[in-house]
Parts: sequence; structure tokens; C-alpha cells
Amino acid sequence: MDADEALRLIQDADQADLPVEDIACSSGDEVGDSDNDFISSDEEDRLNDDLFSDLEQIGSDSADDIAIPVPVAARGRGAGRGRGQAIVDFRAEDINDRLRKVRYLHDHLQAACKRLFIPGKCVSVDERMVKCKGRAPFTQYMPKKPVKWGFKVFAACDAQSSIVVNFEVYTGQQPGGENGLTHAVVMRLVSDVRAGSVIYTDNFYTSETLATSLRTKRISLVGTVRANRTGFPAVLRTNMKQFEKHAERGATRYVRNGDHLYQQWKDKRCVSMYSNIHQGHEHDTVTRNVKIDGAHQQMEVQRPMCIRDYNSSMGGVDTFDQLIETHRVLRKTKKYWKSLFLDKVDVCAVNAYRLFHLWQSQHPGVISRRCNLQHSDFRCNLIRQLSSIDEHAPPPKRSYRPVPVPQDVQVPVAQLHIPGVRKRKNCRNCTEVGNKQHQCVTYCPTCDVHLHITSDHDCYAAYHACHFP
Repeated sequence: MDADEALRLIQDADQADLPVEDIACSSGDEVGDSDNDFISSDEEDRLNDDLFSDLEQIGSDSADDIAIPVPVAARGRGAGRGRGQAIVDFRAEDINDRLRKVRYLHDHLQAACKRLFIPGKCVSVDERMVKCKGRAPFTQYMPKKPVKWGFKVFAACDAQSSIVVNFEVYTGQQPGGENGLTHAVVMRLVSDVRAGSVIYTDNFYTSETLATSLRTKRISLVGTVRANRTGFPAVLRTNMKQFEKHAERGATRYVRNGDHLYQQWKDKRCVSMYSNIHQGHEHDTVTRNVKIDGAHQQMEVQRPMCIRDYNSSMGGVDTFDQLIETHRVLRKTKKYWKSLFLDKVDVCAVNAYRLFHLWQSQHPGVISRRCNLQHSDFRCNLIRQLSSIDEHAPPPKRSYRPVPVPQDVQVPVAQLHIPGVRKRKNCRNCTEVGNKQHQCVTYCPTCDVHLHITSDHDCYAAYHACHFP
């Protein structure tokens, strides 16, 4: 069945209030039994190649007349085939959705991250930036980030493997609820995290209200906390500057309120922590370089256990960003949706790379590839497999032969009036117009006359305009 017939059947189904699956079965094709339920393979290739140009038309005056099938790569194989193979009708898009141009891919990838990997006990929540300076109403400027201009993406990563398990693009329209945006974002990101897990956040998210909400799901919270947050002990807030200035390095103090532990530790600066799984008296020992009597010496100081666990588990999102930055497919563009689209390609590639290493470590000897496969080698193998290129095939040879010019448009070189340089003589144009004699080294080989080519004496253009009108 071709695309026009499929679109006609779907429009008839809309009027009759029938599901798409019933249409496919009624046309004589069983859903999922054919690789080409709606369109031929040639039509699929053409539509996939023109995906960018088709998406650019969203929101234009002619958008009402556009209807393209879902890309082949996004439809999935195996179990559930036949689902998602309906035609995407841009007329059904929500014009108030700021991610409508990438909404399908966003939701599809978000669901795949939740389905294909179950995180371990420790999950870190942080924001990352997608570089873009295009015009978009939800572009953010964050001066303390390596990427200062772009889109803010809230992400939850497994702390050990740095695999993204959930994400959410900030568009300025997310529902915040009575407890604020940060509370709602974390609750949505960890909605599928299993009970018994520990969430690690920075001071942008950490609050006693969030910890109480996570406790209802039997999830713990550890993170740095701001002194102006509700529930922060007043005794730690009032003299925090004096504690930072006069306390010795390694000094600690804490206040416990039920399960809520607030702890301050003096390292180079004062750090405030929140935890509902640690004890205030638990600590280990770390080595610091200090300057005593003008000489640098090593000194062992005590460190709270909540600080140790936070440092080892909070870097999941940052490590994921580092892997993306080494081999980013994102290129400079003013189309904001292209930046988001290409960033999702990076997310897929890095998640696949980390999943490959994790699976290989759990099943040694099953795959012949080496265990320390680099990110660049993994991407090269991924490109070969997606492009059906033999790994041992020689690289394609590039042809540097010039493209032949048709005979009817070829012009002899002698008629091109290309300027050249030779011994200095008087300018012909200056002599003809009666001006003072000027000498120059530039000349026209076709006309065999010397002519100026400068900003003050552009005699070359004036002479040819007069003699070759």
C-alpha cells in the first residue's frame, strides 16, 4: 500500500473514529508481518533523506498540506512491530508545544532510556547544556557553565556507568506545582527509579521538602544544600562565616532533625551538606596540601562520609557530557530544532557505548572485541554497521578530476580579460581621458594594455566598460 492510500485510509478512520491498526488489517495486510506496511523501500529511503527539509516546513503556511511517514530508523523492529508506523500529520501538532518539531524523537528516546537500562543504587541528577545560539524562546544563558548559550536539559544518570536514564528539556513551560520547579523536575526524572536508591543532587535541587517526597517512594537523598533553604538549621546559618574563617581544616559540625542531617565541613571553604542516610560522626581521612611556615606540607584531615559518597556519585552527568564533547556530531546552525535533534543522536551514541562496555564486562569472552574499546573506535564501528560497510574494505578513493564544462558555455582563455603583471608602463585609460600619466604593472593580456586596479584608480573596470559595453 502506498503513502497516498495510507493517508486516505487514516483520514477515513478519523471520520469513522477507528484505530490505525484496524485500517492496516482491513487493507489485507497483517500489522507487523511486512517490512513495508505502508510504503515501499524506495519511498522509505527518499523520505528519510528528505527528513530535514520536511521538518523545516513545520509551522510554515504550507504545513497544512504536509504529511510524511515516521522515519524507518525510528519505528523499531521485533516485538511491537506495526505500532508507530502511522503517518505523522503535522496538522495534529500542538502549536503551543515548543518542542513540537522534535517531540516524537524526544518522547521516543526518553521511553527507550527508561526501558533499556535499569540504573543501580546511586543516581545523580544535574543539568547539562546543548550549545545553540539560534532564535528560540527558551534559550538559556548560564555564565558558569562551559557551554554558556543553549538549551538547559535536566538529566538523571546512573552514577557508576554514566548512562542517561531520563531527561527533560527545559522550555520555560514545565509545571512546577506548589513546591517549585526543581522539586517537580527531580520527582519526574526519578519516577521510574526503584525503591532503595539514593539520589545525589547539587544545591540547586536539594531541599528538605524534596527529601520528604522521595521518602514516600522509599528513595533517599544526598546533596549540597543552600543555607537559605527551608528547614536549614538557624544555628548553622547565623555563624557560618565565622566557622569558615576561624575553624581548622577538617573541622565539622552537624545538626540532626529526625532523619534529616545537616552537616558543615571546613575544607578550603565551608561546605554544607544534607543527607537522610548518613550519621554525623562517620568520617574517613584524606590528604591535603597545606602551607605551614612558608613551606608546603601534606596533612591528613577528617572528611564526613556524606562528602565522600557525594564526590564519588555526583559526576554521572558531567562524565556523560565529557564523552559527548569528544566526538560531538552537533554543528553550528541557527535552526534550534536541529541542535536538539543532533544532540539526541549524541545521547544515543554515548548511551550505546556505555551499555556496550557494561554488557561486555558482565559477559566476558562473548564478544571478540577488546574490552578497552575507545569511544572513537566504537563510533567508527557503529557507522560501518549502519552504513553496511565492510570493516576490511579499502577506503573509498576520491576523484579530484575537474568537472568538464559543456562546450556551449566554454569561453577561450584569451577572451576572459584576466589581469596580469609585467614591466611598468603608462595606464591606457588615464592617457585616453586626458589625466596625468600614471604608470602601473597590471595589464590586460587580451587587450594588451596597462590599466590600474586600485581603490583610487580602478581603470581596469572603466576601460572595459567603455570598450566592451
